[in-house]
Amino acid sequence: MVGIKYQRRKKKAQNTEVTQGWSLLGVFVGFESVCLEIELEISSVCLEIGLEIS
Repeated sequence: MVGIKYQRRKKKAQNTEVTQGWSLLGVFVGFESVCLEIELEISSVCLEIGLEIS
């Protein structure tokens, strides 16, 4: 399944994030999917917009 993923999250600290998985160089790997993402950070709130492939 291919879909669009929208996820808002707050960062716990400067370099740590609250996610189900981990992100590295714009590639988000979750428990059941792989998401290529674009992150917009505004006032320590991260808006994640990406393409989810699961």
